[in-house]
Amino acid sequence: MGRGLACGFAALALAIAYYAAAAQLPSSFLSDDVGADGLPRLLAVALGVLGLLAALRAVLARTAPAGAPPEGGGVAVHARALGLIALGAAYAQLTPSLGYMAGTIVFLFVVAAYSGQRPSLPLAAISGAGGVVLWLVFVKLLGVAMPSGMLAPLLG
Repeated sequence: MGRGLACGFAALALAIAYYAAAAQLPSSFLSDDVGADGLPRLLAVALGVLGLLAALRAVLARTAPAGAPPEGGGVAVHARALGLIALGAAYAQLTPSLGYMAGTIVFLFVVAAYSGQRPSLPLAAISGAGGVVLWLVFVKLLGVAMPSGMLAPLLG
């Protein structure tokens, strides 16, 4: 538990410091609605939530029954993580040509399938809805310019 709890609290402390640093970013008349500090603050909040979840997981693991199996580890876990990093890199490379919405839909589907979800019509629907919602949030609500890709002429 010690290492997991320490990592969780370290992530939380880093999130607080990052949020405070983001709050110090200057605003200008050229800033958009989100501002220069919008994304850094959002990332800080996400890091803080993940830090709290890691700490909570460490505490709950300590209270697990004595007969509970230990967490798995080893090379397979690291290889799986490298696979996720490779998927993220492929997403970053393909999104400018596919477009943000299409790239995100494909990425959500592939990551879910890679993580063990059986490819199915409901998974495709959830991935499609997720891509559309993320596009609406970032492009329409926040006004962030995202790549439109090769599908832009078809969408108007």
